[in-house]
Amino acid sequence: MIRRNLISIIVIVSIAILCMVGMVFADGMNLVFSEDFSEDEIGAFPSRLVVDRGRIEYLRVVEDSTAVGGKALMIMGDPETNDTRVHVELPELLFFPPVFEIEFSLRVENSDGTNFYLNDSEAVAFLIISPKDGKLRYNLKDDIATLDSGWNRIKLVVDLETAKVYVYLNNMDVPILGPASFYKERQCTAREGLYLRYQLSRGTKHPDFEGEIYIDDIKVRMAGPNTELAFSL
Repeated sequence: MIRRNLISIIVIVSIAILCMVGMVFADGMNLVFSEDFSEDEIGAFPSRLVVDRGRIEYLRVVEDSTAVGGKALMIMGDPETNDTRVHVELPELLFFPPVFEIEFSLRVENSDGTNFYLNDSEAVAFLIISPKDGKLRYNLKDDIATLDSGWNRIKLVVDLETAKVYVYLNNMDVPILGPASFYKERQCTAREGLYLRYQLSRGTKHPDFEGEIYIDDIKVRMAGPNTELAFSL
């Protein structure tokens, strides 16, 4: 009887420890960047994103009553340049595991030439998300979900150590894809200089492209010291 009770206690304690580790991992994801454009001027470039290439007519903050802060970032294909680009710089990953989440809202009016990239400082692409013809496509080849006609909430959970990605759409509890490999099975050793780029192509190469998208409520979370402690238990 004593032995049976001891085994039961050990099992219960083990389950409790596992639950605690899971809770610490979830709590260990720290919000490091948040932008809903509510503090930006209407008609201006976004103040906290980096504009790589774009004219104000095709890349600017606009009023939008359906957006979180009443404003959103409009990005359109520019007929006079090959592409319109803007990116979010990611802070350096200081803790183990090198895991981060990027979450944002997307509304697509026209998906022509639209791609989102995770790049390093050498502009090497590790993943590509594309809204194409009402679908969400991963790494230029796999249609993984159907987009709503209004706002869509997209979350990417990226593990640099394993070079894997999980993609969530609207229902944030269950991934629609993952674990999925990086683009062309690439590995990423960088822990700083990473960025998420929103890009719409047009120009003389694609004169018929008339892409138009809206971005809102960008959030970036990264593993913190609590996450490291959880993995050391």
